[in-house]
Amino acid sequence: MAAENFGFFGVFLSLFSFVNLMVNICLAAGYTRVWLAALLAAGAQLIFISLFHSSIFEVILINVCVVAGLSLIVTGYYAYANKNS
Repeated sequence: MAAENFGFFGVFLSLFSFVNLMVNICLAAGYTRVWLAALLAAGAQLIFISLFHSSIFEVILINVCVVAGLSLIVTGYYAYANKNS
């Protein structure tokens, strides 16, 4: 039963690794307000998982959606901050 979710969980881990890399790049470049986006994403995960947790697939789906959104926000923030500096 759990084996059905391994691929989708791999997508989550890949996105999470990318976000982690981008956050560290932003922090190293001095764009320190990136932590706000990570904090909001953690709050969104907390809220959505507490509301929708009837299956492991729902939990993984929430994580994928939140981390994908965070990925877009952090990448956009880096591009914007890098362009304006």
